Amino acid sequence: MARLRAVLEDLNSGLGQILLLSGESGIGKTRLLSEARTLARERATWLDARCLSYGSGLLARPFVDMLRGWLELREGEPEIAVRTRLRARFGTLLGPDARETVAFLSRFLSVKVEADAEARFAALPAEALWEAIRRAFQLWIEALAARGPVVVAIDDMQWADPSTRQLAEDLLAVTDSASLLVAVAFRSDPESEAWRFRIGVLSGYPHRATELPVGPLSIPAARELAAALAPPSLIDEVTREGLVLRAEGNPLFLEELFRNVIAMGGPSPRRGWTMSISTRQLLPPSLESLFAAQIDGLPEGPRRLVQTAAAIGRTFPVRVLERLTQSETFVQDLSALLRADLIRETRRYPEPECTFKHGLVQEAAAATLPPPAMRELYGRVGSVFEEVYRGSLEDYLEILAYYFYRSEEQGKALHYLERAAARAIELNANAQAADMLERAAKVAAILEDADAQRRIRAQIDMLGGAGSEPE
Repeated sequence: MARLRAVLEDLNSGLGQILLLSGESGIGKTRLLSEARTLARERATWLDARCLSYGSGLLARPFVDMLRGWLELREGEPEIAVRTRLRARFGTLLGPDARETVAFLSRFLSVKVEADAEARFAALPAEALWEAIRRAFQLWIEALAARGPVVVAIDDMQWADPSTRQLAEDLLAVTDSASLLVAVAFRSDPESEAWRFRIGVLSGYPHRATELPVGPLSIPAARELAAALAPPSLIDEVTREGLVLRAEGNPLFLEELFRNVIAMGGPSPRRGWTMSISTRQLLPPSLESLFAAQIDGLPEGPRRLVQTAAAIGRTFPVRVLERLTQSETFVQDLSALLRADLIRETRRYPEPECTFKHGLVQEAAAATLPPPAMRELYGRVGSVFEEVYRGSLEDYLEILAYYFYRSEEQGKALHYLERAAARAIELNANAQAADMLERAAKVAAILEDADAQRRIRAQIDMLGGAGSEPE
C-alpha cells in the first residue's frame, strides 16, 4: 500500500507511471487495483476493463469496453447513438481535429462511418488501418491526460490477445510525456501476452515501472486477517489456527474458509465455534472446490441461476440473464446469490450488470453442469445475445462465435466465425483470424459443407504465416 500510494502521488505530480501487479489467483491483485481506484478518487480519470478467460479471440475487447465506458454507452445501443456520442465527446475533447480520430475509433467500435471515410478505409491496407486506429486511441488518452491525471487499468491481463497488448504498449510512450498510469494485473504465466508486456515494460521503461509481485501472506499476517474475519469469541484458537494453515497464505481462501466454517454450524452461546476432526475433514482442500461446495449447497432456484450466469461470462448484463431464465422467481434468486456473495453488482446505470465475485466462482458454477447441458445453454445464450443486441451485432461477433462454437448450433458457429475472422483480417490481426478460421474449418467439416471448407482453406492459405504477429 505504501508503494501504491507513492505511485499515485507521482501521478498526481504529473509523472507518468506503469504498475505491474502479478500473483496467483485469489492473492489480492484485483483488490489492489480497487485500492488504487479509491486512492485516486476524483483526482484522476479512471478507465478500466477486464480481459476475459476466452479473450484470446476477442480483438482488443478490454479497450473496446474502456472506450464504450467513457462514452457512457449502453449495451446494444443503436449505431446512430454511438456515432452521436463519439462526435459530441471527442468534439469537446479535441476540437476541430476530432473528425479523423472519430472516424477511426468508429471503426474500432464496429460502427459504420460516412461514405467518404468508408472509401478511404477500403483503400488502406489492413496494417495501415490498424496502425491508424492505434494512433487514434493513443491520441484519445493523450488528450485526456493533458487535462489531468489518467489511469488505464487492465485486470486479468494473462488472458489478453495480441491486439490488447499492442494497444497497452502504445500507451507506454505516453507515460514519458503525460500524467498517465498504466496499471495491469495478471497471473504469472510466461506464455501469456501479459508476460510479454511485462518484459517490454522492464526493458524499455524501467524508469517508469513499479512491479509489485503479490505473494502469500505470512503466518503472522494471516493470523491478523483471521482475527479481523472473526473475533476469538466466535471461533476458538485451535480452529482459527487450522484455517490459517489450510489457507497457505491465500487471503481469499482464508476468508472463504471462515465463511464456510461459520455457515456449517455457527458458534455455541458459551464457547464459540470449535472444529472437530470430522468437521475438518469436510473442509474443501482448495479454493476451487470450496466454491463448488458453496454452489452445490444453494437452493435449486439460485443454483440454476448461477449456472446459467456462468455460461454468459465473468460479467453479465442482468437483462440477458433474466431473458435466459424467464423465471418467476428471478429477482429473489438473484438476491440470494448477492447475499451469498457469489456475485456482486458492478453497476445499475446505464444497464444493470453483475459480476462473479471471482473467476473461480464462475468456473466452479460451470463445472457443476454436464457437457450436454452446457452446450445447450451456450446455444441459448448466443440466441439471446442475437435477440437483445440485434441492432449492434458487429460488437459481438467474436463473443457470438464463442457461444455457438461451444453449442449444438454449428451452422451459426460457422457464420459468426467467418464474420469475426473477416473483421480480424481487416484490423491486421492475422493470428486471431487464422485461429478463428481453423475453428471454422472444423465446423465446416462437421457440417460436411464442402463449399465452406474450400472457401475457408483458401482464406487460411492467403494469410500465409498467420501465426506470426506483424511488427
